[in-house]
Amino acid sequence: ALEAKVLTCLPKRPVGWRAFLCGNADAVLSLRKKLFLAGVSLKDIHADAFLPSVPRAGPVAGAA
Repeated sequence: ALEAKVLTCLPKRPVGWRAFLCGNADAVLSLRKKLFLAGVSLKDIHADAFLPSVPRAGPVAGAA
């Protein structure tokens, strides 16, 4: 739904447009690909995919 709204806002030639993406890794990668295919330059697509945290293996420093 959000991807469709973003893509419909793009002009036919999005030269000079910049995209800043963040959120779920799958959604970020999908929208990044679609923006590139729509004509946004890869150098103008800035992405920060949020990944799940992973617990550290072994004892935690300072733990009893």
